[in-house]
Order: sequence, then C-alpha cells, then structure tokens
Amino acid sequence: MNTALFISLAIAALLFVLVVRGSSPELAPVSAREQADLEVDLARSLDEGRKIDAIKLYRRIHGVGLREAKEAIERLQAEVPATS
Repeated sequence: MNTALFISLAIAALLFVLVVRGSSPELAPVSAREQADLEVDLARSLDEGRKIDAIKLYRRIHGVGLREAKEAIERLQAEVPATS
C-alpha cells in the first residue's frame, strides 16, 4: 500500500473516532463533589453574565453537546436575568 494513502486513511480514521466518541475531556463524568462545585461555578457564571463559561460548565456537568447546553443556558438566562 502507498505510504501517503496509508497515512491519509489513518488520519481519517482517527478523526472519525474523535468525532464519534468525543475527544473533549470536559465531557468526562464528574464525581458528586465535583458536580456540586461546578454547579456553584455555573450559577456564578450565569449571575455574572458569562454565557460561554456557563455553557462549558453545563456541558461538563451534564455531558451534553454544545447545542443542548447553549439552549439550556439561554432558558436559564431567560428565567433569571444576570445582575451585572
């Protein structure tokens, strides 16, 4: 097999695995203690209007995708507006 072809196939396979399985360490399961700490950080981020940080924390806590986390944070922001 041609070396360039082999390398291309290997890279394509690796990218496929990373996309399908998710390569983000932020989506790894968290302990109950860590979840409680992250929820406090999430509430603080929402209170301070730091939407991107809140989305990242929501994803970490709940193990969901970007779209689902963004929609959840937007719902939370609509319920409780930021104080800043």
